[in-house]
Amino acid sequence: MNDYEWVDHGRRRERLLLEVLNKPRMPGEARDILHLRQSSKLSFTFRELMDRGIIQQKVKGLYGLTERGQKLRSRLMLERGLPYRYIEPRIDWKTYVWVFVGRQRRLMLRVLGRHPKFAVELYKLAKRIHKVLSRSDAYKVLKAFVCRHLACAEQHSHRKTYTITRRGENIRDQLIAVWFALFMYL
Repeated sequence: MNDYEWVDHGRRRERLLLEVLNKPRMPGEARDILHLRQSSKLSFTFRELMDRGIIQQKVKGLYGLTERGQKLRSRLMLERGLPYRYIEPRIDWKTYVWVFVGRQRRLMLRVLGRHPKFAVELYKLAKRIHKVLSRSDAYKVLKAFVCRHLACAEQHSHRKTYTITRRGENIRDQLIAVWFALFMYL
């Protein structure tokens, strides 16, 4: 059975290629985009696609299309009259995975705006969105962001202000692309 027939026989495989893999993704992202409750079957499907040579692992837990996979996805998209698009942005994928797997990190990166903000303001913004975030967790996340160069901190008297860096913006933009993808196929 060729790749096209093999993918066509598996609804999950087909949905993954059509709806999710327009850029490197993780099974958790795929679960959110496809509105599934569990990702165990998705992890199995990712492994199947990897064994078949359609996708490859970029970093631990993050999968992208191979050339063979891109050709297959292009054919599937063309057949359905959908525009083909696959991009691999130039970002640090290890940092992207680190942010994505940490719910509080994702949240804090989302609220970290373009303008400098005091940590207390960031914490209050994040607290409005996610009720269980503690102040100490917010400070730990902000310190980790500074260590990984996703944010920079400046001291003002007794308080620090935090600003997102260019590297942080790139990661945030990719996370926002996941949220937009959630609504594309509704």
